[in-house]
Amino acid sequence: MAEPSTSPTATTARQRYHGWVLLGMLLGFGVGLAMMLADQHAGIDGRTHLGSVGDAGATLFLLAYVGLALIDWQGLVAAIAATHHVITAGTRDRAPWVAVLVSFLVFPYVIGLYPFIGVYRYGRSYVEQRRRYPLERRQRIAELEIQTGIEPLTDGYCVQCGQPLQADAQFCAFCRAPVKPVPRICPTCATVTLPGAVFCPKCGTTLVASGQTPP
Repeated sequence: MAEPSTSPTATTARQRYHGWVLLGMLLGFGVGLAMMLADQHAGIDGRTHLGSVGDAGATLFLLAYVGLALIDWQGLVAAIAATHHVITAGTRDRAPWVAVLVSFLVFPYVIGLYPFIGVYRYGRSYVEQRRRYPLERRQRIAELEIQTGIEPLTDGYCVQCGQPLQADAQFCAFCRAPVKPVPRICPTCATVTLPGAVFCPKCGTTLVASGQTPP
Protein backbone atom coordinates (compact mmCIF):
# COMPACT_ATOMS: atom_id res chain seq x y z
CA MET A 1 0.00 0.00 0.00
CA ALA A 2 1.46 3.31 -1.07
CA GLU A 3 2.13 5.90 1.57
CA PRO A 4 -0.06 9.00 1.37
CA SER A 5 1.58 12.05 -0.08
CA THR A 6 2.30 14.92 2.28
CA SER A 7 2.72 17.61 -0.35
CA PRO A 8 0.47 20.70 -0.18
CA THR A 9 -1.49 19.57 -3.25
CA ALA A 10 -2.38 16.21 -1.65
CA THR A 11 -3.51 17.53 1.72
CA THR A 12 -7.02 18.57 2.61
CA ALA A 13 -8.30 21.09 0.08
CA ARG A 14 -8.09 24.66 1.27
CA GLN A 15 -10.46 27.46 0.41
CA ARG A 16 -9.54 29.08 -2.87
CA TYR A 17 -9.40 32.85 -3.12
CA HIS A 18 -10.09 34.80 -6.29
CA GLY A 19 -9.02 38.25 -7.33
CA TRP A 20 -12.35 39.10 -8.94
CA VAL A 21 -14.14 38.33 -5.66
CA LEU A 22 -11.79 40.63 -3.77
CA LEU A 23 -12.24 43.37 -6.37
CA GLY A 24 -16.02 42.96 -6.28
CA MET A 25 -16.13 43.30 -2.50
CA LEU A 26 -13.87 46.36 -2.56
CA LEU A 27 -16.05 48.03 -5.19
CA GLY A 28 -19.25 47.06 -3.39
CA PHE A 29 -18.17 48.50 -0.07
CA GLY A 30 -16.28 51.49 -1.43
CA VAL A 31 -18.75 52.60 -4.10
CA GLY A 32 -21.77 51.82 -1.94
CA LEU A 33 -20.43 53.82 0.98
CA ALA A 34 -19.48 56.73 -1.30
CA MET A 35 -22.98 56.78 -2.83
CA MET A 36 -24.60 56.82 0.61
CA LEU A 37 -22.39 59.65 1.83
CA ALA A 38 -22.90 61.71 -1.33
CA ASP A 39 -26.70 61.41 -1.45
CA GLN A 40 -27.90 62.45 1.99
CA HIS A 41 -30.73 64.94 2.40
CA ALA A 42 -32.33 66.54 5.43
CA GLY A 43 -36.01 65.72 5.69
CA ILE A 44 -38.89 67.77 7.06
CA ASP A 45 -38.50 66.06 10.43
CA GLY A 46 -34.89 67.21 10.59
CA ARG A 47 -33.48 63.74 10.10
CA THR A 48 -31.07 62.76 7.35
CA HIS A 49 -32.54 60.61 4.59
CA LEU A 50 -30.98 58.92 1.60
CA GLY A 51 -32.01 59.70 -1.92
CA SER A 52 -32.42 57.23 -4.74
CA VAL A 53 -28.65 57.15 -5.35
CA GLY A 54 -28.04 56.64 -1.64
CA ASP A 55 -30.57 53.83 -1.52
CA ALA A 56 -28.80 52.15 -4.45
CA GLY A 57 -25.50 52.56 -2.62
CA ALA A 58 -26.98 51.04 0.54
CA THR A 59 -28.23 48.09 -1.48
CA LEU A 60 -24.82 47.63 -3.07
CA PHE A 61 -23.14 47.81 0.33
CA LEU A 62 -25.61 45.29 1.76
CA LEU A 63 -25.03 42.86 -1.12
CA ALA A 64 -21.27 43.06 -0.60
CA TYR A 65 -21.78 42.59 3.14
CA VAL A 66 -23.90 39.47 2.66
CA GLY A 67 -21.42 38.08 0.13
CA LEU A 68 -18.50 38.60 2.50
CA ALA A 69 -20.46 37.08 5.39
CA LEU A 70 -21.13 33.96 3.28
CA ILE A 71 -17.46 33.65 2.33
CA ASP A 72 -16.00 34.52 5.73
CA TRP A 73 -18.86 33.36 7.95
CA GLN A 74 -16.38 31.92 10.45
CA GLY A 75 -14.92 35.36 11.12
CA LEU A 76 -18.37 36.90 11.58
CA VAL A 77 -19.53 34.07 13.85
CA ALA A 78 -16.34 34.34 15.91
CA ALA A 79 -16.88 38.07 16.44
CA ILE A 80 -20.51 37.57 17.45
CA ALA A 81 -19.59 34.64 19.72
CA ALA A 82 -16.89 36.68 21.44
CA THR A 83 -19.38 39.50 21.99
CA HIS A 84 -21.96 37.11 23.43
CA HIS A 85 -19.37 35.56 25.74
CA VAL A 86 -18.31 38.92 27.15
CA ILE A 87 -21.90 40.06 27.63
CA THR A 88 -22.85 36.79 29.35
CA ALA A 89 -19.82 36.98 31.62
CA GLY A 90 -20.65 40.57 32.56
CA THR A 91 -24.24 39.66 33.41
CA ARG A 92 -23.16 36.63 35.43
CA ASP A 93 -20.79 38.79 37.47
CA ARG A 94 -23.70 41.15 38.27
CA ALA A 95 -22.16 43.96 36.27
CA PRO A 96 -24.82 44.72 33.65
CA TRP A 97 -23.16 48.03 32.80
CA VAL A 98 -20.25 46.01 31.43
CA ALA A 99 -22.62 44.15 29.14
CA VAL A 100 -24.16 47.40 27.95
CA LEU A 101 -20.75 49.00 27.38
CA VAL A 102 -19.44 46.00 25.47
CA SER A 103 -22.59 45.95 23.37
CA PHE A 104 -21.97 49.54 22.27
CA LEU A 105 -18.25 48.95 21.70
CA VAL A 106 -18.24 45.55 20.03
CA PHE A 107 -21.45 45.37 18.05
CA PRO A 108 -20.52 48.43 15.96
CA TYR A 109 -17.41 46.47 14.99
CA VAL A 110 -19.52 43.46 14.03
CA ILE A 111 -21.95 45.56 12.02
CA GLY A 112 -19.85 48.46 10.75
CA LEU A 113 -16.18 47.54 10.82
CA TYR A 114 -16.49 43.85 10.01
CA PRO A 115 -16.70 44.44 6.21
CA PHE A 116 -13.34 46.20 6.19
CA ILE A 117 -11.72 43.65 8.51
CA GLY A 118 -13.20 40.83 6.44
CA VAL A 119 -11.91 42.29 3.18
CA TYR A 120 -8.47 42.63 4.73
CA ARG A 121 -8.55 38.99 5.86
CA TYR A 122 -9.65 37.84 2.42
CA GLY A 123 -7.07 39.98 0.65
CA ARG A 124 -4.24 38.74 2.85
CA SER A 125 -5.23 35.13 2.16
CA TYR A 126 -5.45 35.88 -1.57
CA VAL A 127 -1.95 37.35 -1.65
CA GLU A 128 -0.57 34.38 0.28
CA GLN A 129 -2.26 31.99 -2.13
CA ARG A 130 -0.76 33.82 -5.11
CA ARG A 131 2.66 33.57 -3.50
CA ARG A 132 2.31 29.79 -2.99
CA TYR A 133 0.74 29.04 -6.36
CA PRO A 134 3.93 28.62 -8.50
CA LEU A 135 5.42 26.10 -6.06
CA GLU A 136 2.15 24.17 -5.70
CA ARG A 137 1.79 24.06 -9.48
CA ARG A 138 5.29 22.63 -9.91
CA GLN A 139 4.62 20.08 -7.15
CA ARG A 140 1.36 19.03 -8.81
CA ILE A 141 3.12 18.57 -12.16
CA ALA A 142 5.84 16.51 -10.45
CA GLU A 143 3.19 14.30 -8.80
CA LEU A 144 1.50 13.69 -12.14
CA GLU A 145 4.83 12.80 -13.75
CA ILE A 146 5.52 10.26 -10.98
CA GLN A 147 2.05 8.76 -11.30
CA THR A 148 2.45 8.33 -15.06
CA GLY A 149 5.91 6.75 -14.65
CA ILE A 150 7.89 9.61 -16.17
CA GLU A 151 11.47 9.68 -14.88
CA PRO A 152 13.91 12.61 -15.07
CA LEU A 153 16.07 12.74 -18.17
CA THR A 154 19.79 12.10 -17.75
CA ASP A 155 22.70 13.74 -19.49
CA GLY A 156 26.12 12.14 -19.00
CA TYR A 157 27.78 10.91 -15.81
CA CYS A 158 29.34 12.56 -12.80
CA VAL A 159 33.13 12.80 -13.11
CA GLN A 160 33.51 12.24 -9.36
CA CYS A 161 31.21 9.30 -8.54
CA GLY A 162 30.24 8.03 -12.00
CA GLN A 163 26.48 8.18 -11.36
CA PRO A 164 24.08 9.46 -14.05
CA LEU A 165 23.57 13.21 -14.13
CA GLN A 166 20.05 14.60 -14.33
CA ALA A 167 19.48 16.87 -17.31
CA ASP A 168 19.97 20.58 -16.53
CA ALA A 169 21.33 19.71 -13.08
CA GLN A 170 23.81 22.01 -11.39
CA PHE A 171 25.01 19.37 -8.89
CA CYS A 172 25.25 15.60 -8.84
CA ALA A 173 22.26 14.06 -7.05
CA PHE A 174 24.45 11.39 -5.47
CA CYS A 175 27.65 13.12 -4.31
CA ARG A 176 26.70 16.80 -4.66
CA ALA A 177 29.70 17.49 -6.88
CA PRO A 178 29.17 20.44 -9.24
CA VAL A 179 28.28 19.34 -12.74
CA LYS A 180 30.34 22.14 -14.26
CA PRO A 181 33.96 21.81 -13.10
CA VAL A 182 35.19 24.80 -11.13
CA PRO A 183 38.62 26.29 -11.95
CA ARG A 184 41.21 26.01 -9.20
CA ILE A 185 43.21 28.85 -7.70
CA CYS A 186 46.87 28.48 -6.90
CA PRO A 187 47.40 29.10 -3.16
CA THR A 188 50.91 30.46 -3.81
CA CYS A 189 50.51 32.96 -6.66
CA ALA A 190 46.69 33.11 -6.97
CA THR A 191 46.75 32.05 -10.61
CA VAL A 192 43.42 30.72 -11.91
CA THR A 193 43.97 27.35 -13.52
CA LEU A 194 41.89 25.01 -15.63
CA PRO A 195 39.38 22.74 -13.83
CA GLY A 196 41.08 19.55 -12.66
CA ALA A 197 44.61 20.98 -12.98
CA VAL A 198 47.19 19.23 -10.78
CA PHE A 199 49.98 21.84 -10.91
CA CYS A 200 49.97 25.60 -11.21
CA PRO A 201 51.12 26.53 -14.75
CA LYS A 202 52.90 29.63 -13.44
CA CYS A 203 54.80 28.56 -10.31
CA GLY A 204 54.46 24.76 -10.35
CA THR A 205 52.72 24.51 -6.95
CA THR A 206 50.73 21.31 -6.45
CA LEU A 207 47.04 22.07 -6.60
CA VAL A 208 44.41 20.24 -4.59
CA ALA A 209 40.63 20.26 -4.70
CA SER A 210 38.65 21.85 -1.92
CA GLY A 211 38.61 19.70 1.21
CA GLN A 212 41.75 17.73 0.23
CA THR A 213 45.26 18.01 1.59
CA PRO A 214 48.34 18.20 -0.60
CA PRO A 215 50.43 15.01 -0.91
